[in-house]
Amino acid sequence: MLKRLLGLLLVGLAIKLMDDFLDQEKDKANGQYNLYHMLGKSILPYSLVIFSFGLYLNLAEGISFFAASYLLGMAHDYHLRLPSGLLAWQEGLIVFMFSTYLTDLKNSLSALLLILLLQFIDDLIDFKKDSQYFQANLFKKLGFFNSVLIMLALTIVAIIFYPVKFIYFITAIILLYLSFEILKIKNRDEHLC
Repeated sequence: MLKRLLGLLLVGLAIKLMDDFLDQEKDKANGQYNLYHMLGKSILPYSLVIFSFGLYLNLAEGISFFAASYLLGMAHDYHLRLPSGLLAWQEGLIVFMFSTYLTDLKNSLSALLLILLLQFIDDLIDFKKDSQYFQANLFKKLGFFNSVLIMLALTIVAIIFYPVKFIYFITAIILLYLSFEILKIKNRDEHLC
């Protein structure tokens, strides 16, 4: 039980670190908190070590959550061509299909559903800030009411079909969000001194 939760926490932290590594310049320009500014270049090796430990503790869910995050992260820009020569969404789809092969369809689909729900939650939290900086946001693209309905539908589907996984996932997300908020406050207080 604790092993499963700790694995999800570590994989979630690794995903956050890699995301902050990729978004460092955009976040700096928009004045948003980013762990890269605290960790510097060490953010990448830390994310790999943390991801490795997360996979050791929870292999199937770790792979499927990472692949779902990768797919959704790549789906934002339909026309972006990556070094592989593939469009971003194509590469994301290949990673997701490989993840499904390594784990199973149920695991991959549940991870995709939960990561999509997390994206909606994150975009709801950042809605006002993203509007200020003209950042892409699902709530802006789909409309506030439609986005809330989709969020509720995703939550209901997750609770009905994946109740235990949903509880672990939400617990891990809450713990990660609280940790990041504490880090933001601590970092802000250190800069004020």
